[in-house]
Amino acid sequence: MDSRFAPALGWPVIRILAVVLAAGALCLHSVGADTDAVAVVADVIPVLTLKGGRVLHAVKVMSDEPDSLVVKADEGLIKVRKADLPAIVAAHYPVRDATPDTYIAPFSLAPPAGAPTPAPRPAPKPVRKTAKAAEPSPIFKGCTILSFEPKPFQTVLGAADVRIHNDTDAPVEILPHDLECVSADGTHLRGRFLVMVPDVGAAVVKRKDFVPAHGDLTDRIVFSNDAVVISELHWGRP
Repeated sequence: MDSRFAPALGWPVIRILAVVLAAGALCLHSVGADTDAVAVVADVIPVLTLKGGRVLHAVKVMSDEPDSLVVKADEGLIKVRKADLPAIVAAHYPVRDATPDTYIAPFSLAPPAGAPTPAPRPAPKPVRKTAKAAEPSPIFKGCTILSFEPKPFQTVLGAADVRIHNDTDAPVEILPHDLECVSADGTHLRGRFLVMVPDVGAAVVKRKDFVPAHGDLTDRIVFSNDAVVISELHWGRP
């Protein structure tokens, strides 16, 4: 220290400053002598020289594995073997035994020992099959329906003229419910009564009629007082 400052500061103070500066110089010398010591203390190792001679810069340890380190450096993300580390760094990251493999117990659907046995589930009830409706027969008592034509009867709108032919040797009795119609929406309606509509004279409402042997009968049959769009007319199902 310049002696010009001695009278102002006083010799005791000067001696204390000299001791501090000397200690600081000694510390800097020891750190500079072993840069790896500085590297271990810091979060980032400025320079890391591996045993093979490879030099990494600005090194930061990302993962400590049993026999290696994964480090991030200016040179990239690198996996370094611990055997290649300098001694002072290797002391902080010793080689460890690998974690033993995890034992996976075999999977079993059996319940654990001592678990209560669940009550057996009841067997499902058999599904009842709905009997398919019998198809209407085209022949009834030896008679067949030749044709039909929807026609109202006075204020009754759900009616139709039907022509029936008899192939037998005897007259056949026909009742209203022997005939059935199917509306456009799939509704089935049985006949309610028969009506004979002559060319001349008043209509005659009947509960039954007869188809002559080897002959034809044309009657008007009433199914409903309401308007019905008749899409099909056949003999009634049994």
